[in-house]
Amino acid sequence: VEFVKISITSLGISGIFFNSVLVYAILYHSPASLKIYACFFFASACCDILSLGAVVMSTANEIVFDGSCVIEFLGPCTLISEEACWISYGLTYVPDPLS
Repeated sequence: VEFVKISITSLGISGIFFNSVLVYAILYHSPASLKIYACFFFASACCDILSLGAVVMSTANEIVFDGSCVIEFLGPCTLISEEACWISYGLTYVPDPLS
């Protein structure tokens, strides 16, 4: 469980960093020929940042037994509240169809 928690967190943080670099490149260094597509690239990068932030916050372990599913939150959201964990967990899946 610790390996999963550490790897999800590190991949999420690196994804946030690289998508932030992409947003910077889109805003300040897009060539004129790609300006038409810049809004699509920008929206996709922003959705990825939102989704990755939620993944980092609500790192979850899904435990299935006897036809039931229990979700154990392992991320930093546990320091805030259970509602914050559920909101982050929901945000994990919402932006994916948008990007």
